[in-house]
Amino acid sequence: MFRLNQNLEIVACAIQKNIIIPHIIISLIYMSTPNEDLMKEHGLLNRLLLIYEEIINRLQTNIIVSHQIIHNVAKIIRTFIEDHHEKTEELYIFPLLINNNMEVELVNELIEQHKLGRIITDNIMKLTLQNTIDKTKLIGNISNFIKMYRYHESREDTIIFPKFRGLSSDQEYKELGEKLEEEEDKIIGYSDTLQIVTIIEKYLGIFDLKIITNKVKNNIYV
Repeated sequence: MFRLNQNLEIVACAIQKNIIIPHIIISLIYMSTPNEDLMKEHGLLNRLLLIYEEIINRLQTNIIVSHQIIHNVAKIIRTFIEDHHEKTEELYIFPLLINNNMEVELVNELIEQHKLGRIITDNIMKLTLQNTIDKTKLIGNISNFIKMYRYHESREDTIIFPKFRGLSSDQEYKELGEKLEEEEDKIIGYSDTLQIVTIIEKYLGIFDLKIITNKVKNNIYV
């Protein structure tokens, strides 16, 4: 992934050759901040949780849903959320708060939830590899994961991330942003993961927001 100094060189060269337009300049120069990256990844997690909710709905109403699809959703959560996003928090975000004696109890609880999340993801992947799935166990595991991470994200977004930013100098914040992008490049990146999530949403019929809007319109209680 291009870094800022490389971007500036590219822009300068392109301007000389008159082959660039303004929105490309912006996209080349701009690099997201750590909190923007973390919140963007939370947005992706929320879309995965919505997929899980649709899967539960189908399982409860005996609508066929591919076991492989469920397994793949759990694998995305393992690879991108647990092995990347949460490791980022544990390596760079949480230690800074603990070292400054800030929100220590909350941070420790979030770390405990990371551990529980991995156990639940293991359970979901194991259950979806069985020839005959135990629907009660599968629904229970997915439901627990959704509930825990709704609370989990809400605390990080409104308490942890803002306080982390306040403890970081501008230079430290910038350097961490570059480091996080480099580390993301080592695994399947955000854009590639989002494409896979979008394919699953379309398979389940929950990608088009118009469908959701119309369902709500047709079920408004007066």
